[in-house]
Amino acid sequence: MSGTVQITDVTPQTGWRGSIVTIAGRNFSTHIDGNTILIGGDGALVLKTSPTEIQVLVGAQATGAGPVTVTRTAGSTGTATSAATFKILPVPDVTDASQPGHPVVFSGPQHGTPKPGVLNQSVVVAFCYGVGDEPADPDALAAAEMAKFENVNRFWSEATYAAQRATNPSGPQGTTWTFRQTPWLALPRAAAEYTYTDADIHEKWVDLVKKSNRRAVVAADNVRAFVAHSGGGVAITDLNGAQLASYTGPAGESWVAHDVGLRGDMLYIAAGTAGIIVLNAAAGSPPTEVARIREVNGVSIGDVIACDAEGDLLAAATVNGLTYIFDTSDPAAPAHIGNLAGPLDKTYTFVKVVGNKVFAASWGFLLEHIINNNGNPNQTFTSGRLADLPAFITGFDIAGNTCVAATLGSGLIAIGLSGRRMEIRGTLLDAPLDVFSVELTGTADTTAIAACGSDGVLVADFGDPASPRRTGLAAGPVERDCFHVTSTLPGATPRCLGSFGATGLAIVSGPLSGTPTVGIISEVRHLPGLGGENPEAYWLKFDVQWTRDHKGQLKADANIYIDVINRIRTVDATLDISDQGQHHEGLIVLLSGSRIGRGSSVVRGTLVPTTDESNMDLHGDKGLFWLPTPTDWKSLTHEMGHWMKFNGWQLQDLYSEIQADNTEVEGSASAWDMMGDVELAPLFSGAQAEKLGIYRPENIAPLIWDPATALSSPSHDTFTVVAHGHSEVDVASSAVHLIKISLGRTAIAYYIEVRQKEPRDSAGNALLFDRHLPIDGTGDARVLVTRAEEKGSEISNAFERLTSKVAVLNSGESTVDAARAIRITAGSRITTGFGNAAAFSVTVSMNEFPPTSDDGKLDLVMACMKPGLWESTDVWINSPRNDDPTTGAAVYEFADTAGQPVRNGDRPWVHHRNTIIGRVWNMGSERWTGGVQVTAYANSPPGIGDNGNWAPIATLPIDGEILPGGSATVEFPWAPRLDEHTCITVAAFPVAGETKHDNQRAQENVFCFDSRGASSHEPVVFGAAVRNPFTVWRRIELRVFGLPDGWHAAVDKRWVWTPPRGEVPVSIVIWTDRDSPRLLVGGGRDKKIDPKAEVRVEGWTHVGRHMYRPIGGLVAVVKANTKARVQVGVTVEDGQQKGRAVRATVRLAPARAGVRGVVEITSNDLSKKTKLRSFVTDVRGAAEIIESLLPGGYVVQAFTSSTDDVAEADSDKVVVRV
Repeated sequence: MSGTVQITDVTPQTGWRGSIVTIAGRNFSTHIDGNTILIGGDGALVLKTSPTEIQVLVGAQATGAGPVTVTRTAGSTGTATSAATFKILPVPDVTDASQPGHPVVFSGPQHGTPKPGVLNQSVVVAFCYGVGDEPADPDALAAAEMAKFENVNRFWSEATYAAQRATNPSGPQGTTWTFRQTPWLALPRAAAEYTYTDADIHEKWVDLVKKSNRRAVVAADNVRAFVAHSGGGVAITDLNGAQLASYTGPAGESWVAHDVGLRGDMLYIAAGTAGIIVLNAAAGSPPTEVARIREVNGVSIGDVIACDAEGDLLAAATVNGLTYIFDTSDPAAPAHIGNLAGPLDKTYTFVKVVGNKVFAASWGFLLEHIINNNGNPNQTFTSGRLADLPAFITGFDIAGNTCVAATLGSGLIAIGLSGRRMEIRGTLLDAPLDVFSVELTGTADTTAIAACGSDGVLVADFGDPASPRRTGLAAGPVERDCFHVTSTLPGATPRCLGSFGATGLAIVSGPLSGTPTVGIISEVRHLPGLGGENPEAYWLKFDVQWTRDHKGQLKADANIYIDVINRIRTVDATLDISDQGQHHEGLIVLLSGSRIGRGSSVVRGTLVPTTDESNMDLHGDKGLFWLPTPTDWKSLTHEMGHWMKFNGWQLQDLYSEIQADNTEVEGSASAWDMMGDVELAPLFSGAQAEKLGIYRPENIAPLIWDPATALSSPSHDTFTVVAHGHSEVDVASSAVHLIKISLGRTAIAYYIEVRQKEPRDSAGNALLFDRHLPIDGTGDARVLVTRAEEKGSEISNAFERLTSKVAVLNSGESTVDAARAIRITAGSRITTGFGNAAAFSVTVSMNEFPPTSDDGKLDLVMACMKPGLWESTDVWINSPRNDDPTTGAAVYEFADTAGQPVRNGDRPWVHHRNTIIGRVWNMGSERWTGGVQVTAYANSPPGIGDNGNWAPIATLPIDGEILPGGSATVEFPWAPRLDEHTCITVAAFPVAGETKHDNQRAQENVFCFDSRGASSHEPVVFGAAVRNPFTVWRRIELRVFGLPDGWHAAVDKRWVWTPPRGEVPVSIVIWTDRDSPRLLVGGGRDKKIDPKAEVRVEGWTHVGRHMYRPIGGLVAVVKANTKARVQVGVTVEDGQQKGRAVRATVRLAPARAGVRGVVEITSNDLSKKTKLRSFVTDVRGAAEIIESLLPGGYVVQAFTSSTDDVAEADSDKVVVRV
């Protein structure tokens, strides 16, 4: 290649570390290592290159702004510098739901710590305080808190038999900790800056009010309307259609009118930080400012958000919490007479003057103030009666003894004003629940007209406040939310004025007792200073609700840990958990000054700040959590439970169960598990105890309910089950601590254990757990039966129920699974042989079917997609390019030692016919002969999470019988499109009489890649979609796991906000340093890097009070193999039968033996079928096929499959005529 290197364009010109940038130009090297790219002086990773275009990933160390340079190092050399500069953007605000997160880069190795079954794991306890929050007696507080960690370690030690197991070093060990304390650390921010507080809720609420309060008032002539304009200023409009004027203040000013009040021709404007503007708005002349009130008694009144005027009173509310009262006897010169103080230091956001009273609303409070103007200019008018509503108040109106309040989430609420207290009289339920303003009108002032955002205008009858009813609802203009309606206008037909979007006004005409219609009468022109974007009611509400629901939680969990670790480095480097040489497994942050914090626990390998700081690599997953101090040992123990991982499984909260709409219900097993009700300090229950390794495998009795023997082999097994005591039972005693009943191939298991209230050691001393179990009646012990189910993902579209309580049994009591004929019976209490530990005889009977019932005889099952693996064993793909050339039998790229498919089986062969295989099991007790319909679905790009958006491929029947415990497969033809990675689901249609209908879907993400290369391997770039399984908005964070040393990954969005059941696209890049010149830098030439990575990309979100869980994920299998070329030579020969034959000779470079492939022969006659002939290369990388053909034209092409050594390849097409 020759010629001068040139750069003609760089897109985009802004972004973050990890962003993908395209450089257009001329004379670039086509070799992936032939160009060196610098962005602002920092190196960038080349993704793709051609003579005219290079695609790069902005480096993880990029800073600031600077030009892009390309230096060609292969062939002729040269350097070009872009005219434009690339700028690193600020990190997005994690609390802003309107924008996704920035890209993030991950690096291996990614090992997992902390772990169950390991002694003396080091955990750093950091005592911290924010700016202005230093504790009064820090030493005493720290000493008291550290004393609590003695109980934490005691609980884990007793629960995992650490002392007993330590006597046998070669056997399984308990789980214990070593806690290392830091001195008090002064953080760079106030404690409230790390968590959502009332101040954050208030900020979002004020923002909603400012953007949505498009109040309009109508002059006495019923012709002119004065409208608070979200773009700034006040618009004055002739209701007959003419734009009369606008007022934006003197030249150069910039302010926004948040509210307006009118007295005669005098207009009072709540103008934010510009104060209160008094405007003479008399008809026939331009509006003139006659006064501006910025100060009262020499003190700034601050940011004015609301106002109202009636009679001789003007009320103006400010963001700082004060509401000022003025005497307007002289309308042009309001005189200050006193203030209202907001409740609980919150701002009054809506005020209304009624006679000598001022009613004011703040959040969900409505208060009444009586104004006695006695000439004293500095009075404080205290509130009298108060109404506490269940939702934020967005406006209200009063007529007689009735107030109707508009609320965000609870619709219109009627409040009675005639009694000693203001009381809720009635709520309008059959109408929109999000209402932004309301006015009462009609002959008796009992007709309510309300602005309902995107739902338009509502008309309701409040003649009987206890039973209001909707009488009309009209949609507003398209893409314009309605934020305000004002009084009835005169005319033959009742009408009112509505404010829509940023600039729209419309007449709502009647009859108002029926279904009104909306007609635009004028659009306020975008005059200078009167621009503004259309407020979106949904987003404004969402910001408030999200902040309120997450009060006390971290705004972004990385920030506090980064600040703490940075401070630790300055005081004691040996406590730095990111230092690999220190071998710390976790960090606990105890934060003084966070009075409302709930605490939360995560496991992280990389901390990604929401500031412009670089990521902090912890060099392996570390347990992290924070709690406000003072705390208690039970909460500390519970949070440490979230750190425990076992083969992708992680301890989860059991104190509540989460529905798709984020509703929480109490967890049925909560009182019996430390991950549930921490106040009771229970032990871990069956499934969690098994995963933690609390009991040795020989002390867990495994039973399997097998549908294949359900009728022929009834069973009765009796066990001695012993409660968890001071010592684990001796195997020789034949007793067990736990019985596990696995239900065939389903993901369900029953766990049976004995739980004892106040268990004691051999000396009679009480153990720390299970002291407060909910055991009523006689005796101190019960048989606990729980049911655990491993879901397809850790958040489903229905109930999340990891563990649920089935029964608590005393002697002689039993519980049954009628569908499977399983009976669990608690026998007699065993009083000898086990010291102070309680023991019961427990009998498990299986396969005793009721003689007159068919329940449970049919259960069609497909294995769910398992968390961590993100695949199902009951769906896979077959591609013909791998099949055996002699027998035609399926041969899979990903297979176990027996040749059975694992992972995807085969990677799909794009633009060719593949087969999706789904397998359905009969886990019922009888053979099934009634047939079953099975449907295959595809979803592209593959999803992280499941929102139910699937496109069907085909529905096919299984007609033959399926024996109990047996299976049948169904095959679907499928031809995927080029470069489109896909998620496949296969589901069996429910059949009447089955045990359950939610276990018949298998899912597989189709992700297999070759990172091809001769020196550096090509980065793999692919897209996916984050899909929200909830019916509410969620912030979902992207995380990457499974990267070996020398492998890296980047996602283009650190987090995404996803709408209900919606999805957001993301891009993912995976690359390796294997065989790269990059290893020569820093002496890494001899570094051993795995040639294959199975990279998990998962979406995680906070649910419930402080749970952090994956919603789903995908696994990308990436091979760092050699780039291959395949050629095919074609000759035409005489055939052995009628016609002639084609001899195709295949050559693979580099030469490799045993590579499978296929030659495709396609006829120009579309009526003839395409022929596929499989081959396997010999030691020369060669293969040959001969195919007899009828006369005609053909296209011949060879395809080779991917191996661990060479990448898949396609030859050029060869056209022949026979």
